[in-house]
Amino acid sequence: MQIEDHPRAEKLLLLGDRRKLNLPNHKVTVTFPTSCMLVQIAKNAIDNAVQR
Repeated sequence: MQIEDHPRAEKLLLLGDRRKLNLPNHKVTVTFPTSCMLVQIAKNAIDNAVQR
């Protein structure tokens, strides 16, 4: 059940973020992409550390 519900939750989060992107407030529009980039940077740093 948890594995099946997880992708659905991600889809709902993506829909929520898309709705936020339509808002005129720039602070809201920046939060989602920057958080994704920070996660990717962290993953890359961990991968590089593990490879070394």
